[in-house]
Amino acid sequence: MDKKIKNAPGSRAVLYARVSTEEQAGKDHYSIEAQLHEMRDFVQEKGWEIVGQFADEGESGSKRDRPQLNAALSIVSKRGCDIFLTHELSRLSRSVYHTLDIFDYLGKQQVGFASVKDPEFDFSDPGKRFFLTIMAAINEYYIHLLKQHTSKSKRERSRQGLYNASISPLGYDHADDAKKPATINKEEAAIIRFIFESYSSGRYSDQDMADLLNQKGYHTRSGRRFPKDGISEILTNVYYVGKVSYTAAKSNPEIYDGQASSDHLR
Repeated sequence: MDKKIKNAPGSRAVLYARVSTEEQAGKDHYSIEAQLHEMRDFVQEKGWEIVGQFADEGESGSKRDRPQLNAALSIVSKRGCDIFLTHELSRLSRSVYHTLDIFDYLGKQQVGFASVKDPEFDFSDPGKRFFLTIMAAINEYYIHLLKQHTSKSKRERSRQGLYNASISPLGYDHADDAKKPATINKEEAAIIRFIFESYSSGRYSDQDMADLLNQKGYHTRSGRRFPKDGISEILTNVYYVGKVSYTAAKSNPEIYDGQASSDHLR
């Protein structure tokens, strides 16, 4: 990186924070506000000026294309900052390729990088560039390991007859205990029964069912009109016949008997 990059008091800093969906439900130190708080303190200690703060909530570090990351890098593209600051390297990315790609871009724009938890990074030093690569590789290994553990956990839940998705199917609510099956939501269940009973008559297409529901004033959980694709998803969801489905990457669905199948909507 060009040694002319400003790194002294008065430098303009852009702050970037990120938290994934899994981390949102975890420890407080992953929260957006916790990251930003420590970054602001760090900027104050260095005597820098904050010219922008960006945060991606519920975004995986394995993704390169993130709305707020792109917005932060747009400031870099305009040379509107001198330093790009994150709480720690894993907040920037958990991909070696993406990390190095971003740093290559920062270097070309003559914008430095700093991290609250990794304060010794100095990319004019080739040795420390190598250290960055090692840390980026560790971060990437971690996310792959997390995906493997998550996949194993979801498969085991399916084998036990439990639903995996964070949002329960229409007609059901998640139980207070993660080890228990979903409970029936009576108001939503009436909609599901109406869909299956009407569709079984053979008189309605998926689009017809959506139109019929909307005419009767029914709405989705988010308060919107029922779309054709939403009806198709309901009619093909095996959970409504007492089954649970698990699909691993590039494989066919595995179907298991659901817990309390006698309570499922049929």
